[in-house]
Amino acid sequence: MAERKVTPRYVKIYWTIKEDITSGKYPPGSLLPTESELMRTFGVSRTTIRNAVKRLVRESLAETRQGQGTIVLGKEQKEVQAEIMSIHSGAEVGTRYSVPGKVTSEGAAIDTVKADERLAAALGVRKGDSLYRLQCLRYLDGEPLSLMTSYIPQEMAPGLEKHDESLFDLESVLEEDYALRLERVEDIIAAESADYVTARLLKVPVRTAVLALRRTGYSGSVAVEYTEVLTKGPALQVSISSGGSGT
Repeated sequence: MAERKVTPRYVKIYWTIKEDITSGKYPPGSLLPTESELMRTFGVSRTTIRNAVKRLVRESLAETRQGQGTIVLGKEQKEVQAEIMSIHSGAEVGTRYSVPGKVTSEGAAIDTVKADERLAAALGVRKGDSLYRLQCLRYLDGEPLSLMTSYIPQEMAPGLEKHDESLFDLESVLEEDYALRLERVEDIIAAESADYVTARLLKVPVRTAVLALRRTGYSGSVAVEYTEVLTKGPALQVSISSGGSGT
């Protein structure tokens, strides 16, 4: 008997708020309720609310502004910088990868594979260890933009397969369900040629140049996920911010 798929709480809350935005309950330019108000409304933790809002921001439905709150964006705002990936460390240093336009994604397909030498080295596991593999396409204004593939040691996230095709934000699920918070990442960015499978998925000719982002995420000193993102089309914009300690 097939295991029942589970939709993460933050996704259900995201859907609810998105419907409220599209129905006009929260019109363009208005503020969403505060985190505390949303926590009381949905009866969930601050982390769950932040993960739901983060997805609204990634899909260009809202924008978080320091000192103001979360502002609903209007359809007339065409040049929104849609986020592909981001990470913020405990030291308040963040890296954001974005493109101009609206980015959407599929729920990740999840299966298991054995670690080869490359994946074993990236994740600090033994060759042949079992890994979850998550694969999804992301779209820019409805056209294929990037192919994302993530790997997580199976022993670190038992039962992750229940999120098959319903997982949109790996970082949020790792934090909510497994108490694995990504505190540090290492990124390698390079240009490479699209192979046959990548070219067909991204709808570009074989050997077209794509931007390859390879990221290893750590919880403490332990590698918990390794992700590869192959992106076509417009130049990927990279921004790095630092909160600083201040005096």
